[in-house]
Amino acid sequence: MGFSSSLLLLRRGGKGVVSRHVSASSFFSTSSASLFSTSSTSSSTSPTCLCDDGVFHVTGFSSLVVLSATKFWNLCGNFCFTTSINSIEQISPQRNKTLTEVVFMGSSNVGKSTLINGLCNQKIAKTSKTAGHTRMLNVFDSANSTIRFVDVPGYGHRVKEDQMNLLGAFLEDRINSGNSIITVLLVDSRKGLTDTDVDALYLLQKLKVPVQVVLTKCDKLSPVDVIQQLKESEHMLRDIEGHLRKKYFIGNLSIQPISAKTRDGLVDLKCILWEAHSAFAKDKLS
Repeated sequence: MGFSSSLLLLRRGGKGVVSRHVSASSFFSTSSASLFSTSSTSSSTSPTCLCDDGVFHVTGFSSLVVLSATKFWNLCGNFCFTTSINSIEQISPQRNKTLTEVVFMGSSNVGKSTLINGLCNQKIAKTSKTAGHTRMLNVFDSANSTIRFVDVPGYGHRVKEDQMNLLGAFLEDRINSGNSIITVLLVDSRKGLTDTDVDALYLLQKLKVPVQVVLTKCDKLSPVDVIQQLKESEHMLRDIEGHLRKKYFIGNLSIQPISAKTRDGLVDLKCILWEAHSAFAKDKLS
């Protein structure tokens, strides 16, 4: 039994979460339908088992959502490296209004490139055991130009100030231009939310960038330890929300546990990103 199914039994009594189709603004002002959200819906269903690379994983989303998200990601096709951005001058306007950009942030060596490879089911992002390997914004586009992954330098290890300024300028450009963008903030499950992670959350919320927190490397902990880490991190998020709501808070924060190695949690993150993309698209049509 993988950690996802164990966590479901331990924390949710075997019940999953049914996602809702909402607008982008309300989607990010409510708890996202992550697998281990502390809040439950009134119409929860049994969790869906999805076969991924020959292995069955338990997901908290309904079968309809999983099928819709799977169809979407299949239509995206293969991902390929597009470009690297190493200066503010190289940030070009994004004119494709149907494109959703997903920015992966986190401390050095937290597993950003590994997660991107897991989501794409391809080894397109270079991984390294050496912290601080990524020095630029590396861009990867889907074959149908619907999803763009952006791998950014990890903070906390030899990250220069100009690299962080580059990231801030990129996010600000996309928000000011009305582009569809969401940030996935990776947190090491063995360390939990650090002060630097909290600072990143404040920055993202100040810029009004939607964010999904992901707890990585959960395969390195027991299911019980993962649950304990989730509880502690969620408690910290509730405190953060209290401060953010007074100034520029734009939505509740939730955590999705992930293991790129065992692929547990990847299906749920794909569903979350698909719902975000669908919400953005719906808003642009309204």
